[in-house]
Amino acid sequence: MPHVRVGDLRMFVEEAGSGPPIVFISGLGSDHRAWTPVLPALAPAFRCITFDNRDVGATDRTPVDYTVKSMADDTLGLLDALGIGRFHAVGASMGGAIAQELALRCPDRVNRMVLIATYTSSDARGAAILESWLHLRRLLPPEMATRAILPWLYTVEDYAVPGLIEEALRYALEAPLPQEPDAYERQMRAALGHHIVGRLDSIRAPTLVLFGEDDILTPLRFARSLTAEVPDVRLRTLPHAGHSVVRTRSAEIAAAIRQFLDGAASA
Repeated sequence: MPHVRVGDLRMFVEEAGSGPPIVFISGLGSDHRAWTPVLPALAPAFRCITFDNRDVGATDRTPVDYTVKSMADDTLGLLDALGIGRFHAVGASMGGAIAQELALRCPDRVNRMVLIATYTSSDARGAAILESWLHLRRLLPPEMATRAILPWLYTVEDYAVPGLIEEALRYALEAPLPQEPDAYERQMRAALGHHIVGRLDSIRAPTLVLFGEDDILTPLRFARSLTAEVPDVRLRTLPHAGHSVVRTRSAEIAAAIRQFLDGAASA
């Protein structure tokens, strides 16, 4: 079932494993492949659902403005189409913003939530970064634009690992359906419209927050905002890790998710 109809959208979805369902929600410009590194450790115990958000990968392009709330509705529609009631939500970066909206929108359905390298509300600095990425995408060839963006995603320690950055470059350039600049801009505008501070205390799902200590794109101040407001929350930080922590520290991320979600069965 590679595609599912959700309203006017054809959404690309893949599943692996069996057990309690986890929906994995990708970040800005990322398709379902972002979760490939953690699935082998989780699929033996969980029904792992990965998909492409609107305007990326093999999901339809939507040449109209939308919001993070719209993408949360897309995710719920996808889960409805798959016949899934309660689920765990795991989101990274913009995907974490979508997960936050899910937890507020349907507290009776989100069992537990994992938020990775995400944010609570956009700010002028973040907007300047993402706007500059749009200009790079429009002005430079894909390889040059990607090389210019990677230092925001990977740490000094990552750059010292032989072959890691070149592998990350290959991964980005080998996307089967590259995201067009116009589609990136629509996703970016949606991401920048996310403002949830002041509403986080209504989240009822037990929440695990995972951040790289050296993440310069979504710094630890966002983790502190989450832990200050979400009622049932725990924070784990990974030293020397940056924004691409799911790729660079996949074994630790998968183990943390597994341990936290296994707690739902024993609660």
